[in-house]
Amino acid sequence: MRDDSDVVIAAANLGKCYDVFARPRDRFKQALLRRQCGHKFWALHDVSFTVRKGEALGILGHNGAGKSTLLQILAGALRPTVGEARLRGRVASLLELGSGFLPEFTGRENVFVNGTALGLSTVEIAQRIEEIRAFADIDDFFERPVKTYSSGMFVRLAFAVQACLDPDILIVDEALAVGDIFFQQKCHAHMDELLRKGTAILLVTHDVQAVRKYCSSVIVLEGGRVVHQGGVEEGVRRYLNRVATVARAGLAFSEKSTETSSCVSDFSEEILPNWPGSDVFFDLSRAISTDGEEGGVRVDGFGLSCKHGLARRDFEQGESAYFYAEMTVLRDMQQLVAGITLWTADNVAVYCQSSLQVSAGIPCELKKGAHIRMCWTIVLSIARGPYTVTFDLAEYPKWMSESIETVTPENFWSFGVPLVSLVRVGSFVVVAPLEGMRIPFMGLADLATTVKVQRVGR
Repeated sequence: MRDDSDVVIAAANLGKCYDVFARPRDRFKQALLRRQCGHKFWALHDVSFTVRKGEALGILGHNGAGKSTLLQILAGALRPTVGEARLRGRVASLLELGSGFLPEFTGRENVFVNGTALGLSTVEIAQRIEEIRAFADIDDFFERPVKTYSSGMFVRLAFAVQACLDPDILIVDEALAVGDIFFQQKCHAHMDELLRKGTAILLVTHDVQAVRKYCSSVIVLEGGRVVHQGGVEEGVRRYLNRVATVARAGLAFSEKSTETSSCVSDFSEEILPNWPGSDVFFDLSRAISTDGEEGGVRVDGFGLSCKHGLARRDFEQGESAYFYAEMTVLRDMQQLVAGITLWTADNVAVYCQSSLQVSAGIPCELKKGAHIRMCWTIVLSIARGPYTVTFDLAEYPKWMSESIETVTPENFWSFGVPLVSLVRVGSFVVVAPLEGMRIPFMGLADLATTVKVQRVGR
């Protein structure tokens, strides 16, 4: 950190250990006899990373993974057992929003109290006070004691105070979900502005879309240890796979639901007509393959073409793109499910569908050695710009195809066993139409629209 002025957060071999005792009196015995009467529990073990100006690092992990312990150490609320953490500059922490507010003080007065705690002078706070008031958008309540605030007003002011005081480092723990949708949009826009100004952000959240949007790297914690450090998409997949595993372990279904599945499908062993040539297929060696079960299925090819079967990497808005996938089943399995996701340049998923959702007709049971070809046709009624493609394969219980209309999104994810995930397996660009209206729609996607007009009077 001393050798690089751009590094504002540096953690080296951080670890936090607690003594855990079976009985309260064992703690006293240990202090008195100076011998171990309990056992050691490492809430955090050997965590190292750096964050530079203008970078955002995501921290992912299920409950109990060590995220809160790490944040408390970085925020200075907890001393590490081993290792060292150094932070350079003014630090704003969006952890327990409003925890430092004084109930009898007005919103304005609490802004000065919190700003002083961050190291700002009264003059500096006064220069930003109107910006903070406008951001919080709580009207006249800004001049009233915070004990009269609703919970929504409370967190809005707390977020505004921390985010609008130009911190060098912003530590965020699930704070982007505060307030209504309009305030959340304001928070996201302000995060973008902070990054442009060079603020370093440490983002701890369960919102993987926020991680994909802001972060250039991610750390995944399990049991206090780092199980992934590096690429965002690989880290997100590792985290989601873990979440799915935990969810499946905690859910039980009746024997009846697992035995009654006829799974009628229109799947055919025949080769699809007009299967394209090798030139439409992407180089799979360049795709990022993330964690999943090994030896379940092999992707033999994934390609993209226009309606004429020719290789294309640029499409007009509203044009159909044809995605081809070819795979071999390496063991007997139940319901094989394929999925395609289209991502914008800033990691927003504009399309995500699975073969179950579109009734592709893959049989509920496949034998080892089965060879499958699929062709997805997607109308690209989406905004102009570059896109990347992710192709996923997972195994589901054979009864899932009959229950797909009643399964919640959370349960749908939970019951899948990840097999293969090819991140950024390919890319393409959407351009304006060459004929007709050059701007057929504004926004991210084109939605079916009907407009009726009636003239009343003159």
